Amino acid sequence: MRKILFFTVLVLGLSVFSFGQASRTWISGVGDDANPCSRTAPCKTFAGAISKTAPSGEIDALDPGGFGALTITKPITLDGNNWGSVLVSGTNGIAISNPTPTTPMEVIIRNLSINGLNTGISGISIVSAGVVLKVEHVQVFDFTVAGIDMQYPTKFSVVNTEIIGAVVAGIRSASSGAGNIVGTHISNSTNGVYALGKVTISNSTVTGASNRAFASEGGASLTLQNSTASDSGVGVFATGNVYMSNCEISNNTTAISISGGVVYSYGNNQLSGNVGNGNAVTPANQT
Repeated sequence: MRKILFFTVLVLGLSVFSFGQASRTWISGVGDDANPCSRTAPCKTFAGAISKTAPSGEIDALDPGGFGALTITKPITLDGNNWGSVLVSGTNGIAISNPTPTTPMEVIIRNLSINGLNTGISGISIVSAGVVLKVEHVQVFDFTVAGIDMQYPTKFSVVNTEIIGAVVAGIRSASSGAGNIVGTHISNSTNGVYALGKVTISNSTVTGASNRAFASEGGASLTLQNSTASDSGVGVFATGNVYMSNCEISNNTTAISISGGVVYSYGNNQLSGNVGNGNAVTPANQT
């Protein structure tokens, strides 16, 4: 009898645990973090839902709401469904840390708005190695450091994202990191993309960067394709290498500034309306 009772309690306990670690959970502007985060009983915040979501699971927003700052320590997908938002003051919007950096941890953030109220640190901040980051259809604005800040080597992709008003940089990547930026627009930030490591940017724009629109730092390799730098201090800055194809560099104070690096051109770029063109580029066929 005792064995039967113990087995029954064990099964019930495992059922509760499984229920609490669902592969998909839900949040709502009228939810409650005491809820199980199911579709019919959603939670209120990302922080409330993540403990009830299994590793590699997904948290989805059911309706408009401000879902709060979050620290991520396991593989997860956050989907704001184009009406979810994160509003923070004096902190990061979403911080990501891999507790076992030797094992890659994938985090996907999509269809979300992240607002720093001009006091937040960074919209998305990578604070450990071993993170694989995918950002899709996200708007990040008004942060005092970066829209997306990768302080450690990160494999990343940023797709169809808008970043506005970052004090240090719209996107800052770490050395030894590698990633792609596609269809992304950065405006009114001190620097647009501050790249270390190996970064490819395509079909993207940076406008109104008071310092540099696209910057390759240190030993970085930055590839620019079908992209625009305009109305900025420097359109393209290189202490590392930059490879440019079919780009428009227009209406900047200086089009191209080279300081120890090389800018290679495929001969199909356009420079127009800049106060000064700056340094000469090197034909790409010499690489």
